[in-house]
Amino acid sequence: MPDPADILPYRAALVVNEYDVEKIVSGKYRRKAVRVAQWGIIDGERAPVSQAEPGEPARLVIEPWADHPELESEQQIDSLPEDFDLPLYAGVTVEPPGEPHPAIIKIIPQEVWLPPGQNFQFKTAVLDQYGNPIECGLRWSTEGGGHISGPYGAGAQFTECRQPGEGTVDATGLFTIGKPGAVTVTVGSESEPAISARAVVGIGSYPAVNPSADLPLRFGLHSWGFHVGWMWGRLGMDMLRGHFNGRLVADCTMPTDGWTYVAAVFDVSGGRRLFVNGKLIGEQRPQPFIIRQ
Repeated sequence: MPDPADILPYRAALVVNEYDVEKIVSGKYRRKAVRVAQWGIIDGERAPVSQAEPGEPARLVIEPWADHPELESEQQIDSLPEDFDLPLYAGVTVEPPGEPHPAIIKIIPQEVWLPPGQNFQFKTAVLDQYGNPIECGLRWSTEGGGHISGPYGAGAQFTECRQPGEGTVDATGLFTIGKPGAVTVTVGSESEPAISARAVVGIGSYPAVNPSADLPLRFGLHSWGFHVGWMWGRLGMDMLRGHFNGRLVADCTMPTDGWTYVAAVFDVSGGRRLFVNGKLIGEQRPQPFIIRQ
């Protein structure tokens, strides 16, 4: 277990431990060992689990790791050898030796893009110094400005969010839009003011959050040299590599009052297909190879 100073500027980290299974009190588990991600460092201090001795018995409540996506972004310390036969679980409860208090607040999600006129409900998760969920009073506030990143750096194109925006948030975490731009939302513990978390809201008419029938879009750029684009009522797929060269175009109406899911598929024989909301709208059959001697 590293020293808390080794993970700075982070103040919390999960550690993956392996346990021999002696008894199942409830639920089903058939393997003789289990790996559990537990809070080893919380609030800049070693948690009790990091002070346990090897071979010391422990009573655990665990849940599948996949049920806790909020933990994916946390610092993780795993020095165990690889064993793909042992699934990872999240430790959700330990026996606290002292009075619990709020130590970590997670705000979900940490970044939101919104069109004008749409509000958003944030969620929170509060953990005590032992990694257990705990109830506490929360304070919410907003401040103009903040950094928008977005997937694959798309936030760099969100030009309206290069300036501070405006918005308000109520006691439940409901954010109400004001002026377009970037707004930072902060939530903190009333009893532990130093414990807080932040999220950034981007407000604007960028096509990803506020599509327009008059605005062409290009997306899906791939290292193999293809992209998908939508322009003036037509959806197209370009392929720009080797014998895959070609274009598939299909008529397509994009609604501007909701999300549209687009998929473009190609195979090594040169076939192409376009799907919108799971429905095939265009197809190009594979072309046979011609070999000349």
